[in-house]
Amino acid sequence: MARTKASHRPYFPLLGEPLALDLVNTVVLHDGANLDLIRESHRWGQWLDYQRPRLEPVLGSPITEQFRSRSALERVREFRGAVRVVVEAARVVRAPGPQPDAARAHAALAHAAGSAASSTTSMAPLDGYLPVSEVDAEALLGAFAVATLELVTSTEAWAIRECQAPGCGLLFMPRHPSRRWCSAWACGNRTRAARHYQQRRVPPLP
Repeated sequence: MARTKASHRPYFPLLGEPLALDLVNTVVLHDGANLDLIRESHRWGQWLDYQRPRLEPVLGSPITEQFRSRSALERVREFRGAVRVVVEAARVVRAPGPQPDAARAHAALAHAAGSAASSTTSMAPLDGYLPVSEVDAEALLGAFAVATLELVTSTEAWAIRECQAPGCGLLFMPRHPSRRWCSAWACGNRTRAARHYQQRRVPPLP
């Protein structure tokens, strides 16, 4: 998927990463606290609109108003925490080199992945027992679970990086090994500007 469209900036600072990372990145750091970018229903709808090309083929149906419902949103927001646990554990488990805490990370990955996998079961038996909104919510969780497990079991899971800009924390899959920031035009420019400012403040040694 293409990089973030201009119409989505700056509210969603990073889009177009693997689906699991895009979901995790709907929580950002702002003034030292977590800010949920999809807490409001209309923002959730905007995010779904962007993800439509890759969500609808997995769901097997168009994204209707039921997928945008408040109940579906709350289920997704709750599930998002498990996705982050899986992704963070996979980064540690699959990282090359010494892994002093590998056993603990494996346990976290297995636990969270088990929770995610439970959402991938067939929706057919649910149709007769759950409201349409609940079936749609389960379908969404299943799509996110599949995307998460595909990402963390891939050979590239270890390459997932966290933006090195202070106070950012967004996750991305680098398309170039030297990439350090989630966005060169945002975090990259801010980091370089801060470094330049600091260098100008420090008086030269006598």
